[in-house]
Amino acid sequence: MRNDIRLNQLNNITLSSFHTAPEWSDIFNLLVAAIKHEPPDILGFAVETAAQALWAEKMQAYRQKDFKPGLPEQRLPGILKAIALRGEQIPLIIEAFCYHTQIMAEDKPYRSLILQWLDELEHGKKTKIGATSLLTAKIILKVFGHTWSKAKDSLLSFLDHDDLMVRAYAADQIGQFYAEDESMPPLDSMMDMVKQKDIERPGIAGPFWGAICFDFENIKKELNPEIYPVEWMFDILKQRKSAEPELRHFNGIDFYAHELFAGSARLIQRLIDLHRTDIAIAAATEWRDKIEALEPILVKLGYNNDQEIVRQASWHLAYHYHNLHPHGEELGFVERLSELEPIDIFINYSKPGFDCAYAAVIYPKNSSELLADKVAWEWVDKIIPIDIRGPIAINVLSPAKSIDPVILGNSLGLTYRQGAIITFYGFPDKKQWKNIHIIWHGKKNLWNPKSHAVNS
Repeated sequence: MRNDIRLNQLNNITLSSFHTAPEWSDIFNLLVAAIKHEPPDILGFAVETAAQALWAEKMQAYRQKDFKPGLPEQRLPGILKAIALRGEQIPLIIEAFCYHTQIMAEDKPYRSLILQWLDELEHGKKTKIGATSLLTAKIILKVFGHTWSKAKDSLLSFLDHDDLMVRAYAADQIGQFYAEDESMPPLDSMMDMVKQKDIERPGIAGPFWGAICFDFENIKKELNPEIYPVEWMFDILKQRKSAEPELRHFNGIDFYAHELFAGSARLIQRLIDLHRTDIAIAAATEWRDKIEALEPILVKLGYNNDQEIVRQASWHLAYHYHNLHPHGEELGFVERLSELEPIDIFINYSKPGFDCAYAAVIYPKNSSELLADKVAWEWVDKIIPIDIRGPIAINVLSPAKSIDPVILGNSLGLTYRQGAIITFYGFPDKKQWKNIHIIWHGKKNLWNPKSHAVNS
């Protein structure tokens, strides 16, 4: 089968739908073929889909009376054999499959087959899978213990392993135990140890924090650690001896810092002082709102030597602050149409030199005023006529999967088939608006908001 045909079939698999037993067999045959033959950029998708298909078929038995899913002994061997063959050439495929099946692998039939497979790969002669891949897979599947008392010696030793992924998954597992096991050591001492190790060899603090961050306040109440995440992260950012590596399946401390520091002018200024403008701009543009104390910081970031930071700062000022950044305008990332009444229009461009319009933002000329719904729609229709935006489409944020506008807090959003997303910000109940954002995901050069606004 040609790769493009198989890829099209992969994209058309609907795991949320009911399938007959023969249809499920066809799906698994297709997935095995894809794992065997697809190039690396598609292989990861095929492996993840295979894991999801195992779960979906199993869950159908709970959703559909009298449906009998295929037995693990029927479904798994072909998938595992295909993954093993590709695992010799493609890094992290063994680990990826175990990552996506780790919940299912808690069920005895699946667990015994997968662990037997890993054992055969470790001791077999037909395939040559790296020892670190197999070790990482075992960490993911909690082979070293489901309790801290059993797993602690192994996991703590793995934090000093030469392989980055072994260290990362061990850190993640230790973090998970803090939400699951009451016998954990003091969290402040563990966080200090993780910090010191991450400073020396970055890559474990992100996985560790990712495992505890959502439950941190509850963990803190129980264990009362004398440690504060903000300062913990700043210590890592200030002291670590090399750049943080990118990790599959995990975010790093750089990512978590931008989320934790978001909206705080004081913390973002500290990032700038550390010369971490990459994190500073992410934190300064995280919230879709106007924060007065951040405006001068965004203006400062807009004069950065990095054009990407200039673009992000200029766009955010245009989106939320009714502010045209001079350097962003000079480079052609943003412009303001100020000769129109009773509005201002900002246009954000994806490329310097006013090339490739990505968004238009409509403001009342006086920011203290609001736009009436009728006036707002008149300008929307001028800037992006119906023949360009097309019919209304189903909004992915709609719980009912309908074409009705989606109201989220102070916003009302609509999606259109040809690639436009229009969001009104203000007071949806009164239909009065502070500003309107028009985002374009359609065909390049099909939309020219400046021409439409000026000439309509």
